[in-house]
Amino acid sequence: NAVKIWKLDAGGAPALVDSIITKNIGTVSDVEVSADSRELMFSAENGTRAGIYFYSLVADPAHPTFISYFAMNTNSSAGIHTASFYEANGHRYVLAARDPPGPSALILDVTALNP
Repeated sequence: NAVKIWKLDAGGAPALVDSIITKNIGTVSDVEVSADSRELMFSAENGTRAGIYFYSLVADPAHPTFISYFAMNTNSSAGIHTASFYEANGHRYVLAARDPPGPSALILDVTALNP
């Protein structure tokens, strides 16, 4: 599965400039850019590499650079269904929902990942 990176030209037309290919996942669920536009995050379901992926946009937003991966100890029917950044008191968090068979809410402090 892939996250597609698009760039708008001067007239507003989109052009594909890159893709983040992630093996051993079934679905990319949520994709979000942090409020400061420095970090890209996406959640992944269904597969041995399900979890949350983080990429830096600092060097070149058109070509994100891998930062980190929050792994789920999952079987092929689980993962992170939804994830969103949340900023509070100078910290960056990810609020996420884990899929069955063990559904739960997750709060991750990802401040240290900020590129």
